[in-house]
Amino acid sequence: MPDFTISKQLRTNIQLNFESDKIIARSAVHLFRIPANQEQIRFIQDFAKFGLMLQTDLMPQEAISQPLLHLVNQLDSLNFTQLQIQGITHEAMYIQRLNKSFEWQTSLPDATREVIFNQSAQLQRVDIDQYQIEDPLAAVRLLFASQDLPAISQILFHFGKVTKLATFIEQNYASSHGSIAQLMYHCLLLQTTNSPQLKPLEQWDSHDLSIHTHSRIGRTDHTIGATWRFENQPPPPAIKPTTGSLVALPLPTAPPQLKANLFNIIEQRKSVRQFSQHAMPLQPLADLLYYGLRITDQGMVNDWPVTDRPYPSGGKAYELEFYLSIGRCEGLQQGIYRYAPEQHALELVKSIAAQHNPLLANAGQIAGDAPAPPVLITMTARFDRVMYKYQSISYSLILKHVGVVQHHLYLLTTALGLGGCALGSGNSQTFADLTKLDFFVEGAVGEFMLGAI
Repeated sequence: MPDFTISKQLRTNIQLNFESDKIIARSAVHLFRIPANQEQIRFIQDFAKFGLMLQTDLMPQEAISQPLLHLVNQLDSLNFTQLQIQGITHEAMYIQRLNKSFEWQTSLPDATREVIFNQSAQLQRVDIDQYQIEDPLAAVRLLFASQDLPAISQILFHFGKVTKLATFIEQNYASSHGSIAQLMYHCLLLQTTNSPQLKPLEQWDSHDLSIHTHSRIGRTDHTIGATWRFENQPPPPAIKPTTGSLVALPLPTAPPQLKANLFNIIEQRKSVRQFSQHAMPLQPLADLLYYGLRITDQGMVNDWPVTDRPYPSGGKAYELEFYLSIGRCEGLQQGIYRYAPEQHALELVKSIAAQHNPLLANAGQIAGDAPAPPVLITMTARFDRVMYKYQSISYSLILKHVGVVQHHLYLLTTALGLGGCALGSGNSQTFADLTKLDFFVEGAVGEFMLGAI
């Protein structure tokens, strides 16, 4: 089995600057500035050029003073370093830890122990020449050259089921496969089947875990937050232009008579899935849209066009649009409309009879095989309004906005004496087919049923 060597080095995305009495290291996420003497500065300069050779337990091969080792450990803590593995294949492999919880497994399991590939790990292409396996459970990333993908794929296929690692290494002693499997065990991409770390993952879907770990600080080294990475392009408009015919909605004749005060409304809020068989009156629907979703002001923050509305939105993105599938409502033909919040009007998107609108039928089914609602509000996101400003957190932020608006609508329907029910899912592709909206440009992200009770 090929031997491999391990060295620790700075990651390629780290920028180093030196002053007479300090070291400054910067990544996209962290800034490392520390007072240093000339010996420490020379050490870090050499470390940046040549790395540091390690033993299999990741301790330095040569004696290093504690102050210098402390410097390297500080760089480790900020995820500024990586392990370079050479000798397994023609190209080097790299191990990057994602947070301080990563632990190098120094010894291999005994011959009777079985291991399996972590279900939380994901294989991704980084660029044309490089792939990675990233695992939020082990808090580690393994980078390897594209030419090693066939060997890695065979190993992943093999360890997709429970396997004795010692047997696999013995059977593949003369090839790189055994060394790669050993390396993957060292960095916990392969774990023993009785590992206590695997138990919490039984209830996680991999895509849920990926969103959770990549949109929160702590188990990712991706850039997170307001980076304005597309600021060299024109910003997306704060208000979606109207292109179809508008149906004017009545303004409130007076502030609506609330059924109770705010605290009682909160107490009385409930999900209503059964609605009156009579058509929903237009005025309370118009009141709901006016008090809940209209534009109250608009302007500019620097070069970023913004609006104000009755509900909050991170960064004043207000990316959500609201499409009403009308089944039974006085004064409105059946069809799909978009609420135009600037005009307080409905823009006709598609005329379609209620019995032929699958969105209404699907809503009832998702609500527990209930009848189709009189009105369904489908929330879409103009994704670029969020992604223009934010990085890594964009989709999770959109879902937070959906939850905020759903609760906002719950309180309004309760206050107006209507019934409402937020839905946990919906068919985004069906919505895209009906409205001819691009699934990846403006897609359905949330639903809310409402009607008279």
